[in-house]
Amino acid sequence: MDSHILGTLRVLGFGSSIYTFENSQHFHS
Repeated sequence: MDSHILGTLRVLGFGSSIYTFENSQHFHS
């Protein structure tokens, strides 16, 4: 697989995990 694609998937996965964390923190506050 292309390293650029892997890098993009890592960035998207990291961003989505942060987004979910931010939303869960906001929901519980």
